Amino acid sequence: METVLLKAFVCLLVAGIARSHECQQICISTSSGGNVNLRDGPSTNDNIVYTVPDETCMAFVGETSPDGSYTWYKIRYRNEVSVVFPF
Repeated sequence: METVLLKAFVCLLVAGIARSHECQQICISTSSGGNVNLRDGPSTNDNIVYTVPDETCMAFVGETSPDGSYTWYKIRYRNEVSVVFPF
């Protein structure tokens, strides 16, 4: 499984994962520099709505954890809210 890191530039984090609701923008970065799937729901079984290249920046909307075990990040990309798994 590829590692997806989210970097928050507005939060002034140099690296790592933005877990603060105070963040306004995140940039997606992968361990391999590959593309990342944005989904319409918080499951790998949900539809892929966009595939974005490494270092794509977007608005941070919030978090969702429907089953209580994994946290997905809600983001706004091209005026649509979708989710990405941050690990």
